Amino acid sequence: MTGKDVVNLTRKLKEKGMNSDEILEIIKYIETHAPKEQETI
Repeated sequence: MTGKDVVNLTRKLKEKGMNSDEILEIIKYIETHAPKEQETI
C-alpha cells in the first residue's frame, strides 16, 4: 500500500466509526499478508 492508500483507508474507516487501534491492526494485516509487488530489474 502506498502512503496515499493508507490515508484514504484511514479516513474511510474513521467515517465508519472505527478507532485508530482497529485501523492499525487492519493495515498491519494487509502489509504482512498481501503479496508484494513484483520488482523489475
